[in-house]
Amino acid sequence: MITRMLSCRKVGHSPRHADTSRRHDRHRRSQIVVAVAASSTSASFKIFRPPGARAQPSCPPLVHIPGADGTGVSLGRQAALLSDAGFDVWSSAFDFGGGDGESEKKRGGSGEDEEDPWAPLVAAADAAFEAAFGGEDGSPRRRRPAIVAESFGACLALRLASRKPESFSSLVLINSATALSSSSSPSSSSSSSSSSSFSSGPSRSLSSTLVGVAAATGIARFLPVPVYRGAAAVLTPLLLDARAKSSFSSREEEEEGEEGGSSSSSSSSSSALLAAARTMMSLGGGGVTRSTTAGVATRLELLARADPGPAALGRVSTRTLVAAGARDALLPSVSEAARLCGALPDARRLLLPDSGHAALLEGRLDLARELERAGFGAAAAAAAAAATGEGTAASSPSLSAPWSLSDPEFDGALESLRPLRELVSPLVTGGEFLEALGSPSAAAPPPPSPSPSSSPSPSTSQTTPAAAAKESPSNSRSSPILFVSNHSRYGIYDLVFVLAELYARGIKARGLAHKSHFDTGSPLGAVFKRFGAVAASPRSAFRLLAEGEAVLLFPGGAAEVNKGKGEDYRLLWKKEADFVRLAARFPGCKIVPFAAVGAEEAYDVILDQKEQLSNPVLGPLARAAFKALGLEAEEALPPLAALPFTGGLIPAFPVPLPRPERLYFEFCEPIDAAEMIRNTSPEETYARVRSEVEAAIERQRAVRAADPLRPTSARLREAAKRFLPRRLEF
Repeated sequence: MITRMLSCRKVGHSPRHADTSRRHDRHRRSQIVVAVAASSTSASFKIFRPPGARAQPSCPPLVHIPGADGTGVSLGRQAALLSDAGFDVWSSAFDFGGGDGESEKKRGGSGEDEEDPWAPLVAAADAAFEAAFGGEDGSPRRRRPAIVAESFGACLALRLASRKPESFSSLVLINSATALSSSSSPSSSSSSSSSSSFSSGPSRSLSSTLVGVAAATGIARFLPVPVYRGAAAVLTPLLLDARAKSSFSSREEEEEGEEGGSSSSSSSSSSALLAAARTMMSLGGGGVTRSTTAGVATRLELLARADPGPAALGRVSTRTLVAAGARDALLPSVSEAARLCGALPDARRLLLPDSGHAALLEGRLDLARELERAGFGAAAAAAAAAATGEGTAASSPSLSAPWSLSDPEFDGALESLRPLRELVSPLVTGGEFLEALGSPSAAAPPPPSPSPSSSPSPSTSQTTPAAAAKESPSNSRSSPILFVSNHSRYGIYDLVFVLAELYARGIKARGLAHKSHFDTGSPLGAVFKRFGAVAASPRSAFRLLAEGEAVLLFPGGAAEVNKGKGEDYRLLWKKEADFVRLAARFPGCKIVPFAAVGAEEAYDVILDQKEQLSNPVLGPLARAAFKALGLEAEEALPPLAALPFTGGLIPAFPVPLPRPERLYFEFCEPIDAAEMIRNTSPEETYARVRSEVEAAIERQRAVRAADPLRPTSARLREAAKRFLPRRLEF
């Protein structure tokens, strides 16, 4: 039976939701205001005003649905930011009673709901939304809220929207937990062409297997209390990005300072995140009870059926933004977001390049800004809420906007690279220029090809026209981009990471690799091909730009790849301004100078090219070997490097292996090539691009020299702190 509580009042938290952190507890007691609550025999759901949010009834409502913790605390500082952006912000909390929900399922609903263990929670949530936003006496809803749902909450939001899609103005799903069951459950869609071959990889299999075993055995109900008290410390490294600061951290430090404590000066990012995780999970002090263990077991049972299935997803006509943290260590959120976009009628994807699983807890994320950029801001929500039926689509940006791109191969490559990306921890400067290039406001009709004879390259035609309209691969980009940079020694280590960083920011760039990597069966050729690289030639660059692609160009070519000792970061570019003239042929084409630093230090060179060719033994052998491949040794012979951590004594052959040095990328302001050469000459534009790359290299070398996390050992120590109690940090 559903009960409703419509009175608004300030309330304290029950012992069941107690927390050892007096800072967060004080905030909740003094600021949380319950708007409406509803319950069934086995689940309850309440909607309340979170700390930092202002009552703005004239603004479009936005309701946050939390993850499996169910507390609603994870919205953190985002509440104030969303309020400032023009939303009437609410959060929600849910819990489960002692029952198993069987009686609820027998009494209520029909069809698929009778067999859905989510039915009691869905019924309670639906009643709460009806009471808070529905009209009187069955009249149409007064207000259609936007929903922002995380992880477990995304599974609930999809079920609510599949039942009553007209009740919500939009959905924003962040790191959806549907990934836990979508690859193996009967309800998963087998027809989703957007799902990558990597979607059912080790990360997904391990997560779904653990959840399935826990749900089947009910082991969570019998675990001792100390296990639950330590769960937050164990889960924190998987929930949050290593380099993030908690959205609670600044508030915590201020309050600790007011209380005269000495800990504020030594407060670390990891301890702030741990405190936030404990607050979310109510695992501190005496907060763990038998009800807690039963609630966790219920959550695991629901997660085993996280995906509502293709039929339910097909009914979600609400416009949807599916956001994925590119650093999510818990779920394969990138490929899952692509799968959902293929299954939902009106959905697009947004990658959060530097966010982990609990993205809203990380202080670097400004959700209001991301929503505005993606066309899901307050103005769009108000327009959608005022509209009915399918008319809301007109207020959203085109699905071909670059930031919504999705490519299965790149998705899988980005997720498989995640552990190395965490270890290398690339530092990106100039990200605001990349955002401008990928924003919907930059959209324009695709440029026509200057040459009627140009035909699409087979290597770039990876999707059907129908999939292209939905998934927005980069060949639907509004205008081409030419990224111009220095080439590091060997040209391997930083290339893969810069492609990943660009893709995580909504730009699928295509590298131009030496044809020998593809013609000779080199193992590097397979790596380059997986990340979208094509054989370098003037024709291939022309075709990619003609199709509106983003292209990586290294004017130094093989000369910089095979540079000698003492030539670190030296630009060995040709004097011709050919790439400027090429870019100017395409209307709207932007040249983006950028610098890559760190890869030169990743190798210990034993013999450079000149030393090898001048050697009486190695020289003739190298020339003969490359001649047999149809190549000139003076062009293609790389330096001979040592294996990492061997003191330069043991050669690495045939593929040089780098040390995991930290990488530093700086992207400069884009240059409109055609406009530039109208005012100056191609040679002057070329000189400007070169000087900007050189200046960016020097800036990033200075950043690297002063970076305390530059040594690999320092980054490993910082990562280890995430797993250690505060008193054991070193």
